[in-house]
Amino acid sequence: MKKKILNYIHFIKNQFFLIKVKTSFFARLKIILAALFNLIFKPLQLIGRSLYFKIRYAVINSLYKNLIIEINNKKFRIRDDIDLMTILADEKIDNIFKEKGKIFLDIGAHIGKYSILYSDFFEKIYAFEPEPNNFEYLKINIKLNNLENKIIPLNLAVADRVGTMDFFISSYSVTHSLIKQETENKISVKSTNLDNFLLESSLKPEDISLVKIDVEGAENLVLKGLEKTLSLLRAKFIIEIWDNNLENKNFILDFFKKFNYKLEKIHGEYYLAYYENPSSK
Repeated sequence: MKKKILNYIHFIKNQFFLIKVKTSFFARLKIILAALFNLIFKPLQLIGRSLYFKIRYAVINSLYKNLIIEINNKKFRIRDDIDLMTILADEKIDNIFKEKGKIFLDIGAHIGKYSILYSDFFEKIYAFEPEPNNFEYLKINIKLNNLENKIIPLNLAVADRVGTMDFFISSYSVTHSLIKQETENKISVKSTNLDNFLLESSLKPEDISLVKIDVEGAENLVLKGLEKTLSLLRAKFIIEIWDNNLENKNFILDFFKKFNYKLEKIHGEYYLAYYENPSSK
C-alpha cells in the first residue's frame, strides 16, 4: 500500500509538471483538463485496470487530439500525456547529443524526440520505430519540422535477425517491446539487424557518430546484430539498461568489454559506451 501511495504522489507531481509546457492557451487548457481527469480517475485503476484504460484512452485522446507543443524551437504533435511526458522528460543525457557528428542511429525513436530535438547536430539521422502508430506520429513530427531531407524514418524493429518478429504491445506507447512483459497483445513487425542495415545502406561504420538504443529490455538483441561491425565503429552509444534485468545487463557489459568499449552510467537507467584504445591504457 505504501508503494502505491508513493507512486500516486509521484503521479500527481508529474501532472503539475505537464501543464508548464509551451503551447497555445487552448492547448494548455486541454492539458489542464486532462491532468485533472487523471488525478480524479487514476485510483480507478486499483478497482479495474481494463475499465480504467478504456475510459482513459477515450477521454485523454479526445482532449489531446491534434495538439501541438513546442520545445527548443521544435514542434511535436502528441496523442496523450505519455507523449507529452516523454518529450518533456530530462534524462540528463542531452549534452551527448550536442556533440556534432555525421550519422545518428536512433533505435527506438518513438515519436521522434531525440531525432528531432538534436537534428541540428548531425548530417543524417536514421530513426527506427516498429510500432505502427508511433511510426505515423514520427513521420508527422518529421514533416512538421521540415526535416524530411535529414531524418529517415524506418518502420523496423532492430534486433539480431532480418525478417519478422513478434512485437508486444503495452498499455503505454513508450513500453512496447520485442520482449514479452505484462501483455499477451502482440503484432508482427519487420526486423533488421545493424550489420545488415549498414551493409545494405552503404553506410561507412566510421561515419556513425552516435547510436541511441532504447528498446525496453531488448538491447542485447540489438547488440547481437552488430557483432560483425562493432570492431569497425568508434561511435558513442547511449543505451538504456534495466538494473533488475541482470542477464541482459551482464551480456551488455561483457559485449562492450570484448570490443574495448567502456561503459559508464549517466543517469537513471541510461549508460554511455565509448571506445577506449587498448594501446592508450
